[in-house]
Amino acid sequence: MPSGYESLNSTWYFYDSFEDGDTRRTYLVDSYKSKNGTIVNRENPGTHMELGPIPMKYGYDTSIQGNGGKSTINPIIFRYADAYLSLAEALYLKNGSTAADKEKARSLINTIRNRAGLDELPASAIDAQNKFVECLLKERSHEFWCENGQYRADLIRFDKFVSHAETVKGTSYANKNKELYPLPLSAITDGKGLVVNNPGY
Repeated sequence: MPSGYESLNSTWYFYDSFEDGDTRRTYLVDSYKSKNGTIVNRENPGTHMELGPIPMKYGYDTSIQGNGGKSTINPIIFRYADAYLSLAEALYLKNGSTAADKEKARSLINTIRNRAGLDELPASAIDAQNKFVECLLKERSHEFWCENGQYRADLIRFDKFVSHAETVKGTSYANKNKELYPLPLSAITDGKGLVVNNPGY
């Protein structure tokens, strides 16, 4: 690309959360050679990798010549892996979940892990609900990053959004109000006093 404006970054925290051998991590660019031949990486981040690696999940569209170009690469909307992990969640967390349900849930998660080149989770990894939720969220984050904000929604529905932001960023800015986005001013104006913004905005 002859021109453009900066880049989108993931975080090194996220990069380090992958297990060795996970093929899904290979789409996070952790080093590259600059125009002047310098290697840019975690140890020598310059201004482009100080936050983390560069996501390249959708590939690189060589037809884009600079800012304002429109890619012909189709974004991912729905995937079969989501059906597997959603079913695993439903089986394990439903009322009256049986040992067979939980074993099926583990099998579904392991199908996704196997495709990513990883060993199967042992039964002991999900023998308590809190352990299952942690495993599920980790798999969903590794599977669906850069796909329609899925992980954000996952964290919110398990009431882990704020604590995760505090862990990753060490920020005091995170709070429950951030689970909702602000309403646009046009919606509030059109509401003629009946529409108020979400709390915190």
